[in-house]
Amino acid sequence: MKTILLLDKGWTYETIADALLLDDDTIRHYYKTYLGGGTEALLNLNYTGKACRFNQEQLDQHSAEQVVNFIKKHFSVQYTVSAVVSLLHCLNFAYKKPKLVPGKANAED
Repeated sequence: MKTILLLDKGWTYETIADALLLDDDTIRHYYKTYLGGGTEALLNLNYTGKACRFNQEQLDQHSAEQVVNFIKKHFSVQYTVSAVVSLLHCLNFAYKKPKLVPGKANAED
């Protein structure tokens, strides 16, 4: 919805993409969806995303916090973890927040 409101205010696709951390093709897709079905179509996108390209071993080796530290060390730019998650999404990476898994129960119980 923000995309449509900003387009209505005269913002360009590129400016909106930069502000919302999306690519301009996504902005164009949202606009085309809106033209084809209005706000109802935008609210029912049912986007599921792409499959992760890392295997489980690769996922276990990295976290968003490690990426934050890498960027700070190599580029002297400070990001928050949530900003890195958005950045990685823009770069077509999928981020999955780790889930808490209960430990094994004591065999004696």
